[in-house]
Amino acid sequence: MWHIIKFLNPYTYSGLRRLVPIHFRPLHKDIWEPNVIVSLKVRDRSMQLEMLVDSGADISTISLQIGQDMGLERFENEVVDLAAGVNGTLEYALRSVQMTIEGHTFMAPVAWLLDPNCDDLLLGREVVFDLFDIEFKQKDETILFKKRNDVSI
Repeated sequence: MWHIIKFLNPYTYSGLRRLVPIHFRPLHKDIWEPNVIVSLKVRDRSMQLEMLVDSGADISTISLQIGQDMGLERFENEVVDLAAGVNGTLEYALRSVQMTIEGHTFMAPVAWLLDPNCDDLLLGREVVFDLFDIEFKQKDETILFKKRNDVSI
């Protein structure tokens, strides 16, 4: 299952965000998904999650339930962002979380998906792809994260 999320900076774009999930039927019975274990932390709560590394996703996503389990809350009068997809729109709230990948800890934005039926855990490009050189080895079914020396955390 593949997803593409287009995140547009709210400071430079005032329209509807695009969320376009695309599902392809695999040609083989078993298909490898490039997942990586990511530690997420909000205040004093942390979780280890298996997230799909998605170079087509501008921003990382967490599900409503994961966000609630980590203590995220909606604020009174909070304006939520909308993502538009093939099947309609999806509300999300932008949050900042602490991420740890391969022993490197940093802050990154996530789209906290507010639809209880959407449980995608995507590791998107925002911040993550600037900090690491990421190599997909499809044949070996591995992903290599190499911390960039020219970027500080």
